[in-house]
Amino acid sequence: MIPYSFTVTSHFLITLGLSFSIFIGITLVGFQRNGLHFLSFSLPAGVPLPLAPFLVLLELIPHCFRALSSGIRLFANMMAGHSSVKILSGFTWTMLCMNDLFYFIVDLFKN
Repeated sequence: MIPYSFTVTSHFLITLGLSFSIFIGITLVGFQRNGLHFLSFSLPAGVPLPLAPFLVLLELIPHCFRALSSGIRLFANMMAGHSSVKILSGFTWTMLCMNDLFYFIVDLFKN
């Protein structure tokens, strides 16, 4: 990290791309290692057979939206960090540029 430089993760499409690539990778590895049994996480035990396809579809929809929510959360956390650093650095710079306050602080350290 370089101060005042461009941060790639401060853009929504970058964080969304990162989250979708991780999501696709995890899903592919899950299918590779477990086959169609990977989908069994979406089917509770003891469900009647006619209800099973509906429940699998109903559970796959939130599973697919996890990548979107991860991208949004990462973007929001990065922007919150950038915003707080910007606000604090602006406040610090303003306080240091005020002559009276600057001389007051210098006088405190002299004594």
